[in-house]
Amino acid sequence: MKDKIINALEGGISDTLETMFFMQVFEVLEVGQFDEKNLNPIHIEIRNSQVSGLELHVGDDFLKAAADIVFDEENYVFQEVKSDILAEIMNMFSGIFLSRLGGSEHAFELGIPTVDKLEKKPKSTMAILRIQVEDFQIYVTAYGLF
Repeated sequence: MKDKIINALEGGISDTLETMFFMQVFEVLEVGQFDEKNLNPIHIEIRNSQVSGLELHVGDDFLKAAADIVFDEENYVFQEVKSDILAEIMNMFSGIFLSRLGGSEHAFELGIPTVDKLEKKPKSTMAILRIQVEDFQIYVTAYGLF
């Protein structure tokens, strides 16, 4: 089951970043933990799935590069669009992840992406991946029970 989750995480984030921002994933490594300092967290709750939540941590440098692709570089204020970009990434990623994990016949329910650290850490972490996306590192976590 863990391999299936890791494959769905890897494929989901790769498809999301390539589709939304034309960014290529170069390397994916499973890690036990990472330093959350200076990273922007977002999480989403999932119901009716083996995975009960996903969390994504990305740096401002990654978000700025993504925003530059979506918006005209001179006509937006980064701090005003940062959360929106992060939420859009999470929405697309979680949908692709769940489709890869359970197939189209499996019904699931997604919560609303929350841009903040989890107040209550889950009881089980199923996988944490460090993903090298061009010059940036991002982290994806899949949780089990809360």
